Amino acid sequence: MRLEKLSLQNFKNYTEAHLEFTGSIQCFLGKNGSGKTNLLDAIYYLSFTKSAINPSDQQNIRTGETQFAIKGNFTKNQEPHEVVCSFQAGQKKIILEDEQEGPKLSTHIGKYPVVLVAPNDIELIWDGGELRRKFFDTLLSQTDKIYLDNLIMYAQVIKQRNSLLRIFSERGAVDHDMLSVYDDRLVPEAKSPA
Repeated sequence: MRLEKLSLQNFKNYTEAHLEFTGSIQCFLGKNGSGKTNLLDAIYYLSFTKSAINPSDQQNIRTGETQFAIKGNFTKNQEPHEVVCSFQAGQKKIILEDEQEGPKLSTHIGKYPVVLVAPNDIELIWDGGELRRKFFDTLLSQTDKIYLDNLIMYAQVIKQRNSLLRIFSERGAVDHDMLSVYDDRLVPEAKSPA
């Protein structure tokens, strides 16, 4: 797989940008704050349908604008493909592959694999295991659909279980039977596929 072209409109600090990639190695050069990392984040967005840096799509819109769009032209298995990711404030994001809207965002992950290594990734070595697990979850999710599905389900169950624990804390009482239902759902999702 190879990214041939990248186009941005109102993405972070870019009003508009069009890049073509030739050769086997690409380098982005520029002063601090000029947008090099934003270009890398745009490429990441095309692969993961979200920013590696800003969790909110709203934060990726250029200041003063109401929408952004990222377009990437790829060659994959000798075939050309176009991916467009766009978001307008107050609406749902749109992901198009070859002018067709995908059924779920999670089905897109892994089609155009990417690994983003940024300056803050030194924390992978210095900090605790949570950041490393997230990094490896990202890598594995691109290569193993079952792993991604289990990871999504696990995250949903954890979120529901944590909400239940907050309710228990507010009430000052724990329903152990209800808690065990969530625990029983977590165990199969936490196991790695054989």
